[in-house]
Amino acid sequence: MSETGFSHRHLVARFRDEIGVTHKTLARVLRFERSVDLVRRAQTSFAEAALAAGYYDQAHFNREIRALTGCAPGVLFGN
Repeated sequence: MSETGFSHRHLVARFRDEIGVTHKTLARVLRFERSVDLVRRAQTSFAEAALAAGYYDQAHFNREIRALTGCAPGVLFGN
């Protein structure tokens, strides 16, 4: 952080103050949105959407879907 003169903690706090969530939470939500879009538009499997959106595996994808929506992927997508 020597280029900006601010600490990592300060930059994270500034990001959160401006955007409303931390950079990691924003990345998590954007990855979720991408996976939802892939499943709905391309009619891909959950496993394919998970990998294309950047999840480690389908189990990771399933846990994130449950954590962010409160339901399983099959329920969310009507499968």
